[in-house]
Amino acid sequence: MRFLPLLFLLIVISAQGQTNFLKGYYISSEGDTVQGYIDYRSEQRNFKVCVFRKTIDDNPLLLYPTQIRSFVVDNTDFYEIQSYMNKKGQVYFGFFRVVLKGKLTLLRFRNLYFAKKPDGGVFQVTKGFDELDNGKLRPDYRGLGLLKANMTDCPSITSGYIETEYNANRYLGLFRKYNNCIGAPLYEPKPIVIKPHLDWGIQFSTSMVNLTMLTPLTQVKFDPTISIGGGIFASVFVPKVNEKVRLMLEATYRYYKGYQYVDLNTIKYDFFVDYSYLNVPIAVRYSFGHLFVDVGIQNQIIVNQDLRWRTEDLQQGSVYTEDQPIESFRSLSYGLLAGVGVKVKAFDHPLCALVRFSQVKSPTHPNTPTFQTLDFSLSFQLSRN
Repeated sequence: MRFLPLLFLLIVISAQGQTNFLKGYYISSEGDTVQGYIDYRSEQRNFKVCVFRKTIDDNPLLLYPTQIRSFVVDNTDFYEIQSYMNKKGQVYFGFFRVVLKGKLTLLRFRNLYFAKKPDGGVFQVTKGFDELDNGKLRPDYRGLGLLKANMTDCPSITSGYIETEYNANRYLGLFRKYNNCIGAPLYEPKPIVIKPHLDWGIQFSTSMVNLTMLTPLTQVKFDPTISIGGGIFASVFVPKVNEKVRLMLEATYRYYKGYQYVDLNTIKYDFFVDYSYLNVPIAVRYSFGHLFVDVGIQNQIIVNQDLRWRTEDLQQGSVYTEDQPIESFRSLSYGLLAGVGVKVKAFDHPLCALVRFSQVKSPTHPNTPTFQTLDFSLSFQLSRN
């Protein structure tokens, strides 16, 4: 392990992972087009702020509705600044998503749809409700009336057809038919698909394991034991989640061999515990530049085991030795884990060093074994991201 500090001093290239940032641009308040990369997120999150990078490796820049006019992701997903006040005085101010662009443009914020007229005016399409004096709600059909008033230049779209589509919440089809009817240039954004991405690699670890067990007479604490292990890992990128978050799946094989002697005056115990096992943690990893933290569930799967409990009973100067029965460990036990690590690049592949603590219990086992493990692991990602 002495070479690790030197290794990390020599490796100074930052690691780059799969990301939600796609090519795009924004229109500044002065009307200038600024090209770069934009974080592709949900409409809810995009409503408040646009997250922009000039280059893929730059630090994110937060652009608020007061700073820019609009932004576009991948030449497909359009957002523009709008402000709308409803009858109750609530103001919606932010980036509305363009669902369909034409002479009469359809916009959306959350589950609300809006129409933008050629003069730039905006009205709510989605049906609202007025609260009466007796506390009951009455449907507000202002949006329906405004749609009829703004679609009169298409003779093939009747008032009855508008009502049918409106009541069925089929706004997109209605707006598409209207703009096609009057021959207006029409643009309908296509959905962007970012697939989950999986990276994988190998890892090696050195672990210090503390094992405690309850017996009918006392609690047995085994001396800390060093265990060497190796295995594989997978790092899963989930689209539209914060790009700093990864789901980590691992499988590491280890072997434990322990012995403990307990002296209770006339009765002496010898405990022999040998077992091999797989640690299969499932963790969420959050990165802060080169640093990251892990929080998750530790799953322990026993592969082979040999448990022995021998007693020596001193009676009238004679020693009676007897092997006592001991129930095997549960095949599957689980607990919690937490860790911290650092990620760098070696030979253009991510390299991670991690310190992690986990505790696994078997509460249904009669001896209630508790496994506390302090891991130091070194992982090398074989796939390129």
